[in-house]
This record gives sequence, C-alpha cells and structure tokens, in this order.
Amino acid sequence: MDFISLVKKEKKRYSFKWIQVAAAALVLFILALFSTFWSTEPDVSAHDFLPANTTFYYQWANKNAFNQDLDKYELFDQSIAQEHLNEVAGMMGPNFSKVEELIWFRTEVGMGDAYLLRFSGLSDKYLVELATSHPEVYFYKPINNILFIGPDEATAQDVSSFVLSRWALNYSNEGVNIYWQIDKAPEFLQSLSGLILPLASTRDTFINFGDRSIDLWQPKHASSSQNMSAGLANGTKVPNNFDLALGFNASSTEGFDKFIASNIILPHFDSLPYHNLSNQELKQYLLNGSLLFAEKDAWLLVSNVDWQSRALELAQNLGLVEVKKVLVDGTLYTELVAGEEQVMFEHQFNGQNYWQIDNLYGIGLGGAYYMSNQAWMIEKLIVSDSSMIDLWSGCGQDDKKINDFVRWQTSQLVEGELKGYLVDRNIQSINLFSYQNYLVEGIKLCF
Repeated sequence: MDFISLVKKEKKRYSFKWIQVAAAALVLFILALFSTFWSTEPDVSAHDFLPANTTFYYQWANKNAFNQDLDKYELFDQSIAQEHLNEVAGMMGPNFSKVEELIWFRTEVGMGDAYLLRFSGLSDKYLVELATSHPEVYFYKPINNILFIGPDEATAQDVSSFVLSRWALNYSNEGVNIYWQIDKAPEFLQSLSGLILPLASTRDTFINFGDRSIDLWQPKHASSSQNMSAGLANGTKVPNNFDLALGFNASSTEGFDKFIASNIILPHFDSLPYHNLSNQELKQYLLNGSLLFAEKDAWLLVSNVDWQSRALELAQNLGLVEVKKVLVDGTLYTELVAGEEQVMFEHQFNGQNYWQIDNLYGIGLGGAYYMSNQAWMIEKLIVSDSSMIDLWSGCGQDDKKINDFVRWQTSQLVEGELKGYLVDRNIQSINLFSYQNYLVEGIKLCF
C-alpha cells in the first residue's frame, strides 16, 4: 500500500469538505440577513389609511400631542376633541399606553365618528378582547399595529389600502393636525372657518398646531399653480440684528398672500421709522416686492431692482438747477431738475464701495440692492453673515417660496388687539409668513 498517496487523498477530501462547510455557512448567513430585511415592518402611520372620502379629521400625531394645550390659542373649543380622546382611551384601557397616534375622522357616507390608531404593538388576542367587550362598535386591523374603530363594517371598507397624495401634502408628524372642508365645518370649527373663509381658494383646509407654531395651508389652486415670481433668493444677505423685518411679494394674490400685508403690515405702518422718506413713498416701494428692516431710527430697503435711480427721485435735499425747455408748440419754459452729478458720493468700508445721494445710502451685493437712511446700516450689512433664509430657519419652510412675512418684537408693535393677544400669552416676538410651492399655499406663525 502506498501510504503517501493515501494521505494525499485524505487531505484533498478534508479540504473539499471544509470548502463545502464554509460555502453552506455563507449561504445561511445571506439567507438570515435577507430574512431579517424582508421581515422588517414597514414604516406606516395611521394617517396613511385615511379613506379618500374623508371630510374631516383630527389627528394627535404622536404621544406628546395627547397632552398638548390648544386652548391657549383661543381659536376653537378643544374640549370636543378631548372628549373623543377620553372615550377612546377608556375603551383601550391600560393598552392605551401603547397608542402612538390617534385620528378621529368622518366620511361623506359614514354613519358617525370613526378612529384610526397606531400601536407600538397590537396582538390578535387583544383585538378579540376589544370586540368582545365592545360589541357596539366595529374593529378592524388593516395591517399590524394599525386599528380601525367605527360604527359599522361599511365604514371600515373605505379605509385606504395605500397612501393618498391628498393627505401627504405638507404633512407634519408632530403636534395636532386638523383637516376639514371649509363649507362643511364641524360645529366646533365653524368660528375658525369664518376667519379663514375670506382667504380660502379651495374647500380643503389643513392646520397644524405645534407647541410654538401654527401652520395653516390649502392645496394650491390650479389656476395659480404656476404663478410664482423669482423674487429675492434665499441666499440674499440681510442684517444680523434688527428690531423688525417686513417683506411683501409684488405678485401676491388676494388670498393667503395678502393677509399679512392687510392685517399686520399696513395697520402698523405709521409707527415705522421712515424719517426722511414720506409714509406714502416708503409704502409704495415696500409693496412692490421689497423687504424692510428697521433698527432704532434706521431702516434698510432690499430689492432686486437697483435703488440708485430711485434715490435720485426720493432725496429731499438735492441741489436743483434750472433747465430751459421748449414745448411742442414752441412755448419756452423753465424746469427745476436735480443736478445728479453733483450729489453722488462713494464710500468704502471693509473692501466694499457704497454710494451716497443726499442722506440716502446704497449698495449692490450678490444680485440684491440695498438702500438705507443711515450709513452704519449699510456697513453693518456688509459684514453680516446672515441670509434671508435665516429669517424663518426655525420654522421649517426651506422648500417653500416665501411671499409676505413679518418678524417683529412684540414690544415694537403699536397698541391694539394683536399686541394684547401676544402679551397675554407671554409671546416675546412673532415670525409670521405666507408661503407656497407648486402644491400648497399657506400661512405659518412661529413664536
């Protein structure tokens, strides 16, 4: 017997077995990995299952929303919604602690109130217990951890099996979300509907109440879906500090976009520090797509149109010269005109040149144009590292086109209902703006 040959054959056989074992282990590992991936629960919300024919819903988007105080806004009676929350909590018993989202809703053809709940864990055994102890209502589990509660099986059949884009518009997964058709408002929302109706362009109305924000919006009306002006870019430089900031988009329509100008900017306009510009002149330029910043007795106007030619028209102390002119019929007359070449000065600060015409100062930076009644306001702007998007960075509207806006310290407001409302609620400042994209348009208040 050739022992050397036998040993070589045994080595080859054991080497092949080890290759087989390693390959099998690798296959099992891959199968386990994919099995874990495939078995992962989809990231779903109760909100995803709202029926297409829903006419109203009131959603507590997360656990924190169950304890959120909306009465502080005094816009509607929260007690009605609280009664529904308490009713569902009583029905769920101790397992209500597992509820992470709750929606109370109504449909066009439904017989009454219905609910959608998302649990952290929902067993079939618990579902049987609910059905046994509450035979007066119908329970249905469309997917793991989502529960429908309603008056009958017919309403349950309307529960959507896929996410409807109608409900995904501008959706927030925090705070309280409310949807209703403005001409069919539930009784406790009728007073709020009365306030919104003059602004509304469609029936569908949405509002989100955060802890320190209110966001009201509607789907963009089809006729105005493409009506968005270029305006000032989000990267436009603005001062680091100021007492107030106002903005108005010249393309604003008669809906949401003009609410801020009509109800806040214009009523408080007379208190602004316009100084050597008349109220009417400043108002004229502000309401033509400009921004206004004010600090103490200084103001700064921002536009995408060069202010230099306007400054020649606005300056009050220009040197005037007599110019002889002749009418078409040959009549000779004298006209006083500004001696433009005599009143233009240039200054330099931090490597940037800015101009002066009378007691007006201006500069162009990054495609935007600025004019102020104080040189220090221009110089402060030159060294600023803030941009326009910083004005609403805390409000989460980076993907929207901002139209009208107000950023104002409460102490700077004139006496009246608005200031009283904010003072009573210890709100030190407001950040209010209208916004739009190609899908929605709305108004948001942050404080």
